[in-house]
Amino acid sequence: MKPLLYRDAFFATIFVIALYLLLKLVILNIHFLEPGHEEKKDFEMTDLVYSKFSSENKNGVSVTDRDTNIVMVNIGNLTRKEIAELLDSINSHNPKVIALDVLFSANKQDDDTSLATVLKKISNKLVMVGMLAYDEQENASGIESSQSQFNVGAKIGYTNFVTNSMLSVVRYFAPFTKVGNEEVPAFPVAIAEKYNPALIEKLKRRGNEKEIINYQYTQKNIYAYDHKDITDQNSGALSNLMGKIVLVGYLGSDLDHVVTEDYHYTPMNEGKNKKTDPDMSGLAIHANIISMILHGKYISHVPKWLMWTISIILCFLHMIFFIQYFVKKHLWFHLYFKTIQFVSSAIIIGIAVGLYGKWDLRMETEILLAPILLSVDALYFFEPLMLWLNKKRGIKTYLIMLHDH
Repeated sequence: MKPLLYRDAFFATIFVIALYLLLKLVILNIHFLEPGHEEKKDFEMTDLVYSKFSSENKNGVSVTDRDTNIVMVNIGNLTRKEIAELLDSINSHNPKVIALDVLFSANKQDDDTSLATVLKKISNKLVMVGMLAYDEQENASGIESSQSQFNVGAKIGYTNFVTNSMLSVVRYFAPFTKVGNEEVPAFPVAIAEKYNPALIEKLKRRGNEKEIINYQYTQKNIYAYDHKDITDQNSGALSNLMGKIVLVGYLGSDLDHVVTEDYHYTPMNEGKNKKTDPDMSGLAIHANIISMILHGKYISHVPKWLMWTISIILCFLHMIFFIQYFVKKHLWFHLYFKTIQFVSSAIIIGIAVGLYGKWDLRMETEILLAPILLSVDALYFFEPLMLWLNKKRGIKTYLIMLHDH
C-alpha cells in the first residue's frame, strides 16, 4: 500500500499548493479593493529579531556600540542665518560629508545671502535633500528641492521611503528612482556616494528596485548633538566631526524636547502593535541606511525557486504522515496534526529568525508555513474527491482503507 500512500500524498500536495495559490489570489484581490490595507500590515515575522534590542543589537552588538562614522546634529529652531553659522562651524572641523535634511523652499531675504554663501562654500562635501513628486499614474515626475541658490554644486537625494502613509512601518527604501531620463539617488545613497563612490557600485550590482533597511541602531544609540554643542567652542562635540558624515536636520527644539512630526514607525518599535508613538526620526532612519551601505550589510533573500522547492518537499512529507494517521488513527488525528503543525511552524520560524538575525538572510516563511497550515483542511476536501474518483473511475486510493475498517 506504500505506493498508493505516496501517490495520494503527491496529489494531495498539488491540491494543497493549488488551494494556497487560489486563496492568495482571492485575498490579494480583496486587499486591492480595500483602501489602506497595507497600513494594517504592521508586523512581519522578522520583527521578532528586533524584540531583543533592549539588550543587544541585531547582530549581537552591544547597544553601547555605535557607528562612529555618522553624527546627527539638531538644528532646533534656528533661523537661516544661524543655520549658516552652524554649518560653518561644522565645516571648520573637516567632516567628510555634510548632509542637510532641510528644505529651503521660500525666500527669506534677510537670511538667504549668508546661508547661500556658506552652502556654496561647502558644496564639494554637501548633500541636500529633496522630495520626489508623482503624477496621477504614480510615476516619479520630478524632485522638489530647495531654491536653486542653495543647491549650487551640491548633490541632491530624495528622502521618500517606501510606505503608503506615516502610519506604515518603514521597512524599505528605493536606492534609485528614474525621473525622466535621469536616475536620482535616495538621500542616504547620495551621502554614501559622496563618502565613498565605490560603495555605490556594489549597491547597483544588487539590482534591487527596493532594499530592506537593515536596522542596527535605535534612535538613542546614534551619536546626536544639539546645535549649541557644535557652536560652543569649548564643547567636546567638535572633535567628533573630523572625517565623519554629519547629518544636519530637525530633531526637536532640543534633544531633551523631542517632537514626533518627522518620526516614523520602524521594526525597532517594541510597542508598535500597541499603537504607541513612532519611534525613530527620518534622520535616524537615514543613518541606519547609510551604515548599512558603508558596511555592506545588505539583507539578501533566499531565492523563491528554492523556497518553493523546500515548501513542496515539506508539504509532501507532511501529507504522507497526515494521510497515514488520518486512515490508521483517525480518532487521534487532530491531536497528532496540531502537534506536528505546531512543532513544524516553530522550527520554520526559528530558522527564519536565526537566518535573518545572524546572516542577514530573509526567507518568505509564508511559502513554507501556509501549505502546512492548510493541510488538514485540504485533506477533508481531498478525501471525498479521491473516494468519488475511486467509485466513478476506479482510481485506487490509500484513503479507501479508512472506510474498509
